[in-house]
Amino acid sequence: MMSMYSDLLAASVSALEDIGDASAGEHLARLIDARRRLSAVAPTIGPATPAAALAAHIDYDVALISFCAARGIVTHPERFGTPGTERRRLEAELARGGVDLDALESASSLTSPAGDRSGESAR
Repeated sequence: MMSMYSDLLAASVSALEDIGDASAGEHLARLIDARRRLSAVAPTIGPATPAAALAAHIDYDVALISFCAARGIVTHPERFGTPGTERRRLEAELARGGVDLDALESASSLTSPAGDRSGESAR
């Protein structure tokens, strides 16, 4: 049985018709954008922001699943019953493959002004 989070994630993944049409670079750009948004919402989580926090987590996990699929790393929304565990596993797989998400996020933050959404036009 899938968790409610896994159900929401599965619906979000299936709602993206173009998930396989993007290049690995486009998937990576989307992943870094989603990671930045997740980092921005994390410190503000409080009673008034659970929907925003959930949306940021779903967005990041959809982007993570998409990028991992483009790199041949197997995952599925069902594996997100405990989201943090699967997220860490996938991030570790990417790191072993030479993709340092922390460094890429930091570099992206240095080169993109806050609120710049230009990378989204490729989606």
